[in-house]
Amino acid sequence: MCYSPYGFQWQLARKLLGDGLITEKQFGWVCQRAKKEDDTHANVLLKWRIATVETLANACERHFKIPLVDLAQAQTDLKKTAQLFGILGSILLFKRFCADFGVIPLALRDDVSLQVAMEEPSFQITNQMHTISGRKIQTCLSVGNMGEMIEHAFAPLVEEEVR
Repeated sequence: MCYSPYGFQWQLARKLLGDGLITEKQFGWVCQRAKKEDDTHANVLLKWRIATVETLANACERHFKIPLVDLAQAQTDLKKTAQLFGILGSILLFKRFCADFGVIPLALRDDVSLQVAMEEPSFQITNQMHTISGRKIQTCLSVGNMGEMIEHAFAPLVEEEVR
């Protein structure tokens, strides 16, 4: 799951345009490039140095009240979060869920909250994660390669499961 026309990532790029941080021409180019590369608008903005992580983080916080997380810097304890979903015995199923929805649990924040990174934050995915885990979901917008993050984070658990 990457390119999503008119989704959250598109809205973020649109907010940058509204704030005067990118031009109409840059916005149009980013939208075309995201579709062509099947990537997120934020990743295109970063890859082509049209915006910085700080610029995106500030816009995310100001306009949507959610933090931005750079997956290259993020860490996760999937063993703990997988237990919340009641599927520790099926790590491959949990991995598939994360890959299909472009989401990865990052951390347990307290007794009632779970912080997750999403490529394309949505109420439906957040609600589904809440229903399964019984936790309040704290959403972060992710930048970086979600597929690589999922592969890297799940590798030790998958290896352990297949033994």
